[in-house]
Amino acid sequence: MSGPLTLGLDLEGPIFNPACDFGWTIARRYLQGADGRRDLEALQGFDRWDDLLYLRQRRTRGHSTGATPLVSALLAHTRGATTRDLHRLARRTLAKNPGAPQLLRWLHRESPLEVLYITSGHPLVGLSLARETHPGPARVYTSGYTLRHARGSVESQAEARWPSRLFTAHRRPLRGFLDGLLEACGREAKALETDNRRGPLREQYPSLFRGVEPPPLRAALTRLLRDEEGIMGGHRKAWALSRHAPPGRALALGDSIVDIEMLRYTPRSITMNCTHPRALLSARLNLCVDRMDTLIPLLDDASRGLWEPHRWKRELQGASLRLHTPRDIRAHPRRVLEENRRFKENLKSLLR
Repeated sequence: MSGPLTLGLDLEGPIFNPACDFGWTIARRYLQGADGRRDLEALQGFDRWDDLLYLRQRRTRGHSTGATPLVSALLAHTRGATTRDLHRLARRTLAKNPGAPQLLRWLHRESPLEVLYITSGHPLVGLSLARETHPGPARVYTSGYTLRHARGSVESQAEARWPSRLFTAHRRPLRGFLDGLLEACGREAKALETDNRRGPLREQYPSLFRGVEPPPLRAALTRLLRDEEGIMGGHRKAWALSRHAPPGRALALGDSIVDIEMLRYTPRSITMNCTHPRALLSARLNLCVDRMDTLIPLLDDASRGLWEPHRWKRELQGASLRLHTPRDIRAHPRRVLEENRRFKENLKSLLR
């Protein structure tokens, strides 16, 4: 098989500063006051449920983690947030990592790689970057509906993927649905943390959607959340990458639990500044970096079919780039995790 390799590129962490998780940025902006603090606590419980259920069901390809950004946006819509409001918030808060512009320029202008943006974040995360780099809508995978063809402004494309007008038009029934969802998932999260044998909420999940009115709101929530068409994490990330390349022609770069299946899909997978133990062990190489353009020589080799971690350690490793093989990780898990955590915190500190 010939032709260029395909890179599945996560955005929040590798490209945008890890302090800029847009789902939590939305939550902090709109969940304020006493009611907002309760919603924020409930959202944190939902986030635990999302990850725990995924980890429990991943071998059977059950739940795909990555639903939290959707619920965060829905909570913001119950407070009147529009796509335009969220776009303004994205423009103010999404900051690129050092060296990310240079890496993106190389990826899109010089490298032979086909580049896919695969992010569990709000559509505005991927579409805002795509407006700068022009990969084309068919190569941008985000939360919300998957569209292969889209035209117009960033906001109109985001609205097509994530119908905020529908959600803001029905704030009261949406609020009622979210109250039930957050309460049930928070309760189940506590059960999953203490009892691995408990039957998952997913068996009762459909009933949370049946009573939602009007029908267009019920249909959208059912497709996006229950049927998981709107989730772009876990198994859905691997699905997105598989649409463009078989495992032997794919590369993957991620940094968290939502990337595990994409990382395991291909033998050429890389974690970067990764602080999740299972994600760390799911890739064939781990990098700790403080400038993203230090990845260019490594990705250039990989794009030409060269996968030589031991040579890269000898030739590329330095103060700004640390490399760990799976063997390194298994031999020194705490040390490797701590080094990843230190590099990630160094990047976050740039925005404080």
